Amino acid sequence: QKTGENINTFNKLLDFLGSFDRSGTLDFTLVNASTKEIEYMLKGMLRCLSKAMQEIAAKPPQPGIRNLLSAIRNTEVQKGILLMTIFARYLPQSIYETIQEGAIQQK
Repeated sequence: QKTGENINTFNKLLDFLGSFDRSGTLDFTLVNASTKEIEYMLKGMLRCLSKAMQEIAAKPPQPGIRNLLSAIRNTEVQKGILLMTIFARYLPQSIYETIQEGAIQQK
């Protein structure tokens, strides 16, 4: 009976997987999503999101230059900004290479 109640959700999931498979990226995604780097990134981001949302709920951030400067003095904020700059350094070229690889595969 419980399975029957969830049949619509199951059908939607099968439709999604079918379209994902037809796009040609299902195998790639399954292989690459299981790497340690992706696992660490996702778990770390989920942990970060949870902590950030709890802090935002308890004390919503107030805009203002004083608050911004105060936040930037925090060493953890500085580390976070530096991590984002590392991602930013590699992002444009990585996206460009992925687009080129996709164009070659379509030919």
